[in-house]
Amino acid sequence: MGSTISKYILISSFVSIILIVNLYIWQNTIIGFVFGLFFLLSQGAILGHLLFPQNSLFFKIFYGLFFLLSGIALIGALIYYFYCLNLFVIALIIILIPIFLSIIVGVIHELPLSPSSQKTPNLIVKKRGVLKFSFSPELVILILAFLFLITVCFSILFSSQTMEAIASPWQVIPTSFFIIYFFVSLALIGITFYSPQDYQNQGLILFLISLYVLLSVSVALIIYQLGYGFDLFIHQATEKVIAERGFIAPKPFYYLGQYSLVVFFSKLFAVPVKWPDKLIVPIFTSLWLPFTIYWGLSQNLLKEKKYALLSPLIFLILPFSVFIVTTPQNLANFYSLIIIFSSLPLLVSETKSFRTQINAERNNNAEPRGIWPLSYLIFLSLVTLAIHPLAGIPVFIFLVLLILLKIKTLSQILKKIIFWEVITLFSIIIPLVFIIFSSISSQFHITLNTNFGRNFFYSLNIFTLRGGYWNYFRSLYDLIYLYGFNTNLLFLILSLIGIIILSLKNKIRLFKVYILTFLILIINYILLKGFISFSSLIEYERYAFIGRILEIGLYFLTPFFLYAFYIFSKRLWGLSSIFKFAFMVCLSLALTASLYLSYPRNDRFEAGHNFNVSSSDIKAVHSIENDAAGDYIVLANQSVSAAAIREFGFKKYYGEHFYYPIPTGGVLYSFYLKMTEGKPEKEKMRNITQEVMDLVPVKTVYFVINEYWHNSSKIIQEAKKTTNIWTSIDDGRVFVFK
Repeated sequence: MGSTISKYILISSFVSIILIVNLYIWQNTIIGFVFGLFFLLSQGAILGHLLFPQNSLFFKIFYGLFFLLSGIALIGALIYYFYCLNLFVIALIIILIPIFLSIIVGVIHELPLSPSSQKTPNLIVKKRGVLKFSFSPELVILILAFLFLITVCFSILFSSQTMEAIASPWQVIPTSFFIIYFFVSLALIGITFYSPQDYQNQGLILFLISLYVLLSVSVALIIYQLGYGFDLFIHQATEKVIAERGFIAPKPFYYLGQYSLVVFFSKLFAVPVKWPDKLIVPIFTSLWLPFTIYWGLSQNLLKEKKYALLSPLIFLILPFSVFIVTTPQNLANFYSLIIIFSSLPLLVSETKSFRTQINAERNNNAEPRGIWPLSYLIFLSLVTLAIHPLAGIPVFIFLVLLILLKIKTLSQILKKIIFWEVITLFSIIIPLVFIIFSSISSQFHITLNTNFGRNFFYSLNIFTLRGGYWNYFRSLYDLIYLYGFNTNLLFLILSLIGIIILSLKNKIRLFKVYILTFLILIINYILLKGFISFSSLIEYERYAFIGRILEIGLYFLTPFFLYAFYIFSKRLWGLSSIFKFAFMVCLSLALTASLYLSYPRNDRFEAGHNFNVSSSDIKAVHSIENDAAGDYIVLANQSVSAAAIREFGFKKYYGEHFYYPIPTGGVLYSFYLKMTEGKPEKEKMRNITQEVMDLVPVKTVYFVINEYWHNSSKIIQEAKKTTNIWTSIDDGRVFVFK
């Protein structure tokens, strides 16, 4: 054992030295990627061996890597908050990780990854040194067809990349992409249903599902060459400053988990921060979410493997916009789902049927379940909190309730008193947190609403049945939007059916913590919607901000939704072949519709307003920067502001006012909306410009209008009357007035 540990220490030391030299001197991306990836996988394997000693090598490496990255996010957040995240700290993390793991391995006297301690991987069976799969020739053809078609889909996306301003990625992607995506979905469903449900096949199927998820969540990542969304550029600019200086002032209290992880990846792989920032959520989602959904459900809730394997696909029939771009909220939502599904085995672990099943599997030398202890879930909840408190608080509520339900040392009366007191507190905790935070923050303001009744009933509209717009006579689009408008209602109905079925089977008590958490979050959502107004945000941002609570609340019903679908699929699969094929086709259509609905759209049903940062916006901000002789303010839309942040970072502030409008805060954007809304008039524009100069001590104001803006031609005509100094960018795609 000692020689093996010595080899591990020697190899880890060599790799760490190479990475640190590359960190300070070479800064070579190839060296960083090769040695950085080896470092993460090897340390993840050791950590996985310590956390999951009875599980397969695959399980150890796969989830060991996940916990390693999660630990880096949490530790990095703590170090940054109390100190900074400079090169020295990154180097220290690289050095201390193998030292820490070596000490633990030495203390417990266990040989990491030795042949005697390895279990046969539960996903791929090894026989005589060769990986054996039991697939029929027809199934092999289906797998090859899937791989070919998904490659075609990726090639279509890469050939459709653009730096032009578009309201939807579907404007540049040919219709053939959806047809091919439909057949990719159909092939994958067929592979899942018809492959032999042995352990050696499940790994390959889950790998194919991960590829499919990666395709589904990568459309925006591939199409928008400069980046998608506004928040992305804010976070990238912040991460860039932290990567260069080690900190940004003032230090944010939240988002630190993502920032530390992005900066660590940037330094480890010697790449700009934009690449790990863009990739984290799509990569994490495609890797760990399908496996965790399958693993969590297959332990007891979904006993037949092929239906458990289908669950990650069923999850995608609900629009998945939250996973298409990296933001702290989206990353924290990903962690929330990981915690929700990885808690399932723990909840059923104490039941008699589960223990009987475990004993039978042990007698057959089957793969141990590897139930995550409560301490692992608490650790992941701290990571979630470090990334975004709006997702961390619901997860915290869930775990506190879980702990209370599992405590056996208290008397039943005392336990009930504490339990209901905690539920009462948690039912108002999120509004309380916002009120407290507003009282201590100068940049976050809330006000109280008085019209609670109207806001309450408005908040329930998400669960009402909505029809399509039949007057357009576009039946395909109408069906897509009929489905999209009612996904929340469909989700709620199926979740309720799942709860009822589990109740009839006397199993619902095991999962009541999910229902309680959902109800608590719904109460918080209604209170926020009815009584709280986020006055520091513009109107459409307020509704989106509050809606995040509802979205996270619905996550806690996802196991019931998937369970109901499992029961439905199982019953339907017992019918004739024509019903099976019809089910596969309908499911493929639902997945294709969900893909379409998960991204910005610009069609006859929905006018797109989510224009991306374009090359013309980049040229416009550089034109302004080159022209300006002194201090200046720019009135522009959020895409132009994002372009300025991308190119120049947080360059200028006048007091609390950034020199470009930021829709999520500040008053400059309201001035821009005044300038562009209503009837364009020369005098109105001059008055607004004077108001801006009275607010901010500058003598120069630039006004930028994009050709896609509503009524842009008339606005441009009136703006030309207010000044003789203006510039047209890229044949009128953007106009800049001074």
